[in-house]
Amino acid sequence: MNTEAIVEFKSGRVGSLAKVVVESIVEDELIDEFQRELHEFVNVHPGTILHLDLSHVRLFSCAVFPELLQIQEELRESCGALCLEGVHGNVDDIMALTGMDKVFTVDRRHAS
Repeated sequence: MNTEAIVEFKSGRVGSLAKVVVESIVEDELIDEFQRELHEFVNVHPGTILHLDLSHVRLFSCAVFPELLQIQEELRESCGALCLEGVHGNVDDIMALTGMDKVFTVDRRHAS
């Protein structure tokens, strides 16, 4: 099991930045860890506006979307929001193919 964090979090006065620091989220172990880290943060910071920076991610599994949908719903229920930032390449392609680009607020500029 990888002991390094997959996501680096920074909280600010207006919202929080969650920067994904791995290039690939396709293996089951990484997907599980990614989901765990996001859920832990959201549970401790309800109501935050979470900017999820995906600008370093080159490979992305569509298996991540159900968890992102759950995170988005948890944040909405606590008057927060989820915004995906730095979306490009494979991530952008998968979002367009699955229609998830219509479900999430997406900023394709590189956030890093």
